[in-house]
Parts: sequence; C-alpha cells; structure tokens
Amino acid sequence: KGVTLTIDDKLAQARGEIIAVSDPPGADVLVDGNLSGVSPFTVKAVSGGEHRVTMRKDYFEPFETVINLPAGEKREITAALKRRIVVTGSAEAMRIAEDGFTRKMGGYLVVPAGMAKLESELAGKGLDKEALAFLKEQRATLDLEASAVLAGILEESGAELLLAVKVDEAPGAASMKATLYSTLMPAGDQATVEAVDADGLKTGFDRYLDGWLAQTKPVRMTLGAVLADRQSGGAFVVRTLPGFPAANAGIPAGAVITAIDGFAVFGKADIEARLVEGGKQRVTYSVGGSERAVTVAPEAARVETPADSKTWLYNLGMVDALDLSKYSPNGPDYKDARGCALFTLATGYVRLSEYGKAAQAFAAAELPGRTGVCAGTALFRLAEVNERLGRWPEAAAAYRKVLLLYPNATLGDAEGPLAADIAQGRLKELYRQGLVREKWWM
Repeated sequence: KGVTLTIDDKLAQARGEIIAVSDPPGADVLVDGNLSGVSPFTVKAVSGGEHRVTMRKDYFEPFETVINLPAGEKREITAALKRRIVVTGSAEAMRIAEDGFTRKMGGYLVVPAGMAKLESELAGKGLDKEALAFLKEQRATLDLEASAVLAGILEESGAELLLAVKVDEAPGAASMKATLYSTLMPAGDQATVEAVDADGLKTGFDRYLDGWLAQTKPVRMTLGAVLADRQSGGAFVVRTLPGFPAANAGIPAGAVITAIDGFAVFGKADIEARLVEGGKQRVTYSVGGSERAVTVAPEAARVETPADSKTWLYNLGMVDALDLSKYSPNGPDYKDARGCALFTLATGYVRLSEYGKAAQAFAAAELPGRTGVCAGTALFRLAEVNERLGRWPEAAAAYRKVLLLYPNATLGDAEGPLAADIAQGRLKELYRQGLVREKWWM
C-alpha cells in the first residue's frame, strides 16, 4: 500500500514477410534503404507498418514503391524493370523511334541523345566532335577509338545498348537506317526501312521492333519430324526424332502427312503454319496406300541462334544472354535457362571470331535433354570451335562423344540434320588430313 510500481516491457511485434520478384531477375532488393538480397528474394522478420521497397539492377530503370504491411502478414511485390537504351540521330528519326518503343516495347526505356548533346558532352571531356563520325555514318564495324567513345556514351547513360537512327526523305520515297550497338561487340546490327513517306517509315520501324521481340522466343512449335515437300502435295516424313510428338504418335518415316485438323497440307510450310501451342491436333497421313489419323500434341523445341544470320540482333541477344548467365539462383529451371543463355552467348562469340571465349561458353552450356537441340548440339559446336583454334585432339574427342552419347542431337532445330552424321564426317576428315591418328568414328 502506498507504493507505485512501474513496469516497462516492450511487447514483441508480429513479424511479416516481403516477397520481392523482378523481371528480369537478379535485382538488388532494398527495404527502407537497406540491402536485403537479390530477387527473387523473401525478406523475413519485417515489422508491420509502412516500408519503402526498392529493386535496382545495372542498366535498368530502378523500381520503388511504398507499402503498408499488416503485422505478421506476407506481401508479394513484382517489378517489371525497364532496360535503358540510348537512341540517337536526327529529330525526325528519334521521334519515330521513341514512338515505336513506347507503343511496342514495354520492357525498354528510351534515353534520347541528340548529336548536339553528345558533341557537347565530348567537348566537355576534351574530345573532338569527329569522334562521333562512326555514329553519324552508322559504321558497321568499329575501331578501337570508336568502341571507346561508344563505351563512354553508354556508361554515362547507364545503358548497354545504343540505337543510331537516320531518316532520308525525298518526294515519293523515304528510308530509315537503324544500327544497334552494344559494348559487347565491335560491330552493329543494321537494318534499312523503306517507304513512300514518314507514316510508312513508322509502320516499317514497327516491323523492325517485331524482330526485337522475336529474339526472346528461341523456340518454335514442332512435330519433331524432318519433312520434305512432294510435287503431288503433302509433306513426306524423312525421319522422326525419338521422344518428339510425331514419333510418340507412331507416325513412321516414309509417311505422307496430308492434313492438319482437316485442313489440306500441300507442303511442310502448311504444317508449320497450323501447329499451335498447348493443344492437341489431328494429323492425317498416308502410308502403304492406307490413310490413318492420330492425335498429336505439338511441342515447343529449342532453336539455335544462327551464327551467320543477317537479321538476328546479336547485340541484343548477347546482352540478354550475358545478363541471364550471370544470375545464379538454385533450381533446375534456372539451370536450363542459364545453359541456353550461355549457348546463345557462345554463338555470338563465334560471330565475333572470338573462338576462345566461344569455347568456354559452349563448354559451360549445360543444355537439357539428349534429342533435338540439346547437350549434344553444344558439344558439337564446341568441337567446331576447337577446330578453329587448331585443337585437333580436343575437337576429335568432342565429336566422338556426340557419336556415342547423342545420336539424336540435331543442329539448327528439332528438324535439322543429325549432329552425329556430320561429326562422323569431320572425324574422317581430321584423320585423312593426319591431324589425328585414331579412327575415332569406328
């Protein structure tokens, strides 16, 4: 009685979680300014209340939001990060380019850089404006000085890609030249759009951007059958790949596919146009004079990056592939994605004649499977690169593994030639030239 007792006790607050997911993955996750991890990442033991969540990644526009987390609950935050791209050229060309990117390329943020602005920045660094001649002329191949200037522009803008655009207009005719550069390649990917007027250029540039979107789809629908057109109509089945839809459905080599879902097939192009993803389709074929029909589920199969294509955007593909190959969470899905990224990166190095780097990337590219474009395909490409480097025993050993372990690996896509057939020919040629002593193909 008569005594006052004061109790000072801090009650434990219920802790919640913030699940941070970014596209692309690999972004730094910060909560209230403190680095927590790399996306996708779950920040645990977060107190209830208001929190500022930031996701940032090199060469992408950062994402930031403020959330109110109820005590003890979970909240998932998803961020679609936009890749920065520098666009430079004439005012009209930049207007068309920026408009196209805004409407079609949601994953990109245009950083406009007019020639006057770039010249001013160079002058401030003591460089002559002639250092930008490679951009004004849109040179396909860059020398050491031009590569250094390009790297400086991109570093200043926090970007990996630069698109130079130029418009030429005359009565009844207009053209737009676009060259895509990156710091990864001393060369630009070039394209020319021609039209009758500026509106036509806008439509043509949209088609050019469609090519960008296609870079993110390294697969196509297939039956897993090598087909040949017939003069009398239909698609002749040369062979089928084990494990792919045609073989699984029992369609034999020598059959003639005559219809897909009731639509007549006049050639293999009709089959490619009719295949759809995620559904079952009725394939009608004839063999031995009798007609049969089976239900087939077309499959999305990997397609190799073409090393000699004039339309594939290597700068874009290599930047994306390098980014994915550096990101390293756990799980089989990521392992497959990383393998495909390294395979694409290696093909870009082949395009650059950087065979040493290509060999390292092909060797590290762990593609899944044993049929179609798979681990055997990467092994075959590694053998090819070793030949370029004069490493004859290493090339022969890789070709030999393709023969023994991957008889159903293909080149190009699931309907391409068998890697083993070509590997056998290369082994015979290496032996004939005296570059290897063993008959490795036997």
